[in-house]
Amino acid sequence: MADLHPMIQLFEDRAKVLDASAQKADLDEGIVLLAGWLEGAKEWLSEDDIAILSEVGAIMYQEGLLARRMRGKS
Repeated sequence: MADLHPMIQLFEDRAKVLDASAQKADLDEGIVLLAGWLEGAKEWLSEDDIAILSEVGAIMYQEGLLARRMRGKS
């Protein structure tokens, strides 16, 4: 298997830390963290940076919404 991109490896490593610490992390928390960081950083981010990070936030929001809907059907 090919080596992971260094940033993806960082995400995987961080996920392992969360798992090992038994921290309950969900998409909603990630969305709030990303939104708060974007709000504070928007003055020095480029339009491209904001567009890409907003796309990441939208994907997270969409997945979180799907998860909430599925929990509601259970």
